[in-house]
Amino acid sequence: MRLIFLLLLPLLASCTTGTEEPMNTPESEAARRTVPDSLPPPPTILSFAVDPRTDDLRMHYRDSLGERHASLGNLREWYAARGRKMVFATNGGMYHPDRSPVGVYAEFGVILNPLNRDTTGKGNFFLRPNGVFWLRDDGRAYITPTEDYVTHKYVDYATQSGPLLLRNGQLHPALRKGSENLRTRSGVGLLPEGYVLFAHATDPINFYDFAVFFRDWGCTDALFLDGVISRTYHPAAGQEDTGGDFGVMIAVSEASE
Repeated sequence: MRLIFLLLLPLLASCTTGTEEPMNTPESEAARRTVPDSLPPPPTILSFAVDPRTDDLRMHYRDSLGERHASLGNLREWYAARGRKMVFATNGGMYHPDRSPVGVYAEFGVILNPLNRDTTGKGNFFLRPNGVFWLRDDGRAYITPTEDYVTHKYVDYATQSGPLLLRNGQLHPALRKGSENLRTRSGVGLLPEGYVLFAHATDPINFYDFAVFFRDWGCTDALFLDGVISRTYHPAAGQEDTGGDFGVMIAVSEASE
């Protein structure tokens, strides 16, 4: 069963002040519901929840001829040629200038790019702890810190990115409330009962607020995928972006009628 959401989350506590407060302080229910008139409207966040055990959730990089799918539109046509309807897609993590993955990438159980354990690199990917979003061959989904990730025979798909936004319900320690580092961002989180939540903030948002979004929707773990280059194909929410020039992409499809 697939759940589709178009969400507007009023992220108050992080918008009211630039003063940092102790991390992971619970916000009151009233604070989450009340938005003072003086504040700007909350960011628009497109989201899509999927059950990977029953729905067709896959990662894509190159086709059978070794050519990158590259754009969301190309990937949609690839599905259509196989009698499938793409119902959701987004870019699946960071890449080098040649569009090769920065971190580990696995497809159909084959490791096509190795795990990146570099602790000296700069940029969001290397903001430790970072992690791996991966699917077992039985469809169960996981988000695992890089230092704990072990490639084994049960991995079906895997993509690495960073930073981890949530780990066991706790925000990444480097995220700062009130940060002025505002960008559009995409990420993935794990919901209770095995569901996966994809989210794309199409309005600028800081890392802290983006992590709070996943936490407030019940995610135990969440991983940042990418920033301003992110695109989402989500026709049920009125978003039919078919552009991009990506490496890895993530998609959900169903049989065409």
